[in-house]
Amino acid sequence: LKNYDIDLVIDIGANEGQFAKKIIDYGFKNKIISFEPIKNVNKILRYNSKNHQNWIVNKSFGFGNLNQTKLINVSKNSVSSSILEINKKHLRAQPDAMTIGKEKIRLITLNSYLNKYKFKNKKIFIKIDTQGYEENIIKGSKKKIKNISGFMLETSIKPLHNKEKDYSHIIKLMKKMGFSVWAMARGFSDKKTGQVLQVDIIFINDNEK
Repeated sequence: LKNYDIDLVIDIGANEGQFAKKIIDYGFKNKIISFEPIKNVNKILRYNSKNHQNWIVNKSFGFGNLNQTKLINVSKNSVSSSILEINKKHLRAQPDAMTIGKEKIRLITLNSYLNKYKFKNKKIFIKIDTQGYEENIIKGSKKKIKNISGFMLETSIKPLHNKEKDYSHIIKLMKKMGFSVWAMARGFSDKKTGQVLQVDIIFINDNEK
């Protein structure tokens, strides 16, 4: 964030604010806008952000490839909640990811959001952790994607949700959009076997120097 002079982080799939809290702890003082569509989790997120002037929590809505309403599968641990259905591999590695309910949520596209608020002269970095729904959000940003400096995406080595695309597909998609891999970090792993199931990948706009 410092290297590319990022002055706005959009945190999609914020859950309780773990990512925003981490970058604040590392010294990021510029604006953060967090989004979490599940209402009771959004309340916790708001509470966690209240002592940070640079951290804003938006209304309870999510992002996708269309402006529409969807059902989200709410997991017991909340962090594994997804619009996509969790598969058996995920549940074997993380039993508390089980679905305990469904909630209707509103989705908008990044195109719509960025067109509405514009954020003139802002260098924008977008973090997306939406449990397999990342591709849909990226596709909903096509018209505005050239204005974004970088992304951090949670991707699966082995799909953990039905209809989820793996990390290699996401890398190809981002390359087509004009972004290259800048860094990768180990994410969720199977504690029993040691197998890495997800990696976080940072992509930087090819127009960045």
